[in-house]
Amino acid sequence: LPEGGGMGITEAQLYAQKNGYVNGQNGYTVAITTPYNGDAFKIEVKISGPTKAMFATAFGIDFFSNSHRAVATYYGEAMVNAALLALNPTACNAYDQGGSSIVVVGGGGIMANSSCNPSLYQNGAGSTTGDIIQYYAPAGYVGNFSPAPRAVASRMPDPLAGMVPPDLVALGQSPDSGGGPHNPKTKLINGAVTLNPGVYYGGIKITAAAVTLLPGTYVMAGGGFDLGSNAIVSGDGIMIYNTYDPTHPGQAGACASISFSGGASTIFTAQTSGPYKDVVFWQDPSPQCAGVDFKLAGGGDMASGVYYLPGAKFVASGGITLGSAQIIADTFTFSGNAPFSVQTGNYVDLPLQSKPKLIE
Repeated sequence: LPEGGGMGITEAQLYAQKNGYVNGQNGYTVAITTPYNGDAFKIEVKISGPTKAMFATAFGIDFFSNSHRAVATYYGEAMVNAALLALNPTACNAYDQGGSSIVVVGGGGIMANSSCNPSLYQNGAGSTTGDIIQYYAPAGYVGNFSPAPRAVASRMPDPLAGMVPPDLVALGQSPDSGGGPHNPKTKLINGAVTLNPGVYYGGIKITAAAVTLLPGTYVMAGGGFDLGSNAIVSGDGIMIYNTYDPTHPGQAGACASISFSGGASTIFTAQTSGPYKDVVFWQDPSPQCAGVDFKLAGGGDMASGVYYLPGAKFVASGGITLGSAQIIADTFTFSGNAPFSVQTGNYVDLPLQSKPKLIE
């Protein structure tokens, strides 16, 4: 049905035929209706005809006239959201999994918007598992996916496309920033410290240290957000926006990666209200940040919430467990031999068609 009512009727006729029921043959009538009661998400099948008698044959009755009906939907009450959405409309291998990595999406699924065939690509000894895996119909898939990916007739829109980025001037420079707008300098941290929100001209680099973030919005104006092995960042009500220094867009002010080495952990929580509710990471999709990846090398715990990377590639190369998250990225790459798992968080609507459900 998601691909058209006519295709739904054809599929229903095929399954009826496999069970021995063909309209107009052997006294059977097969009537299939969609939309059903005006609802294009529902389909009704009615089969009428002779049913062979069992005990009644003793009385000379060989057949009864019988009728059965059922109504099903693919769009029932229990919707399934995507945990991973690849936005790029034309990239081949928009979802790219190699090596022996195993990707598991719990309580949700995956959607690829690209029209390039294949848009979903898995190569190697690994696999991808989710509740539902979908791709835009002109494309296709290659590799070990469970369940088998299915084509849908339209791309999934970006629900956060209208979100307004932080105003660097209005937000103001953090008192802890390593540099200013005209002389950006990376804030280097190698010991326990508490940081204030605001703009960090030149970004933040944390080695093996425990860092506490006070509530608020943190803007990396150049330099990125780099966590070394065993760095731990904690706090409540945090949103990190990654961009470039508009007054000094080169060198230390250039847009750089959000990057996590093995063992690094971000255990902070997202903001619970306001324009950035539930968003933990957001990367500027402007040309100045083009080609800048979001990199996870695995090992540590990661913040729950929305990872909004509309112009960036999400790159995972190590063992990673995301508790409750949704990742909206330009493209995805999984490599190496360690598992990646995510539990779908229902923070924003990324609705996938649910499994068929019998309702009458």
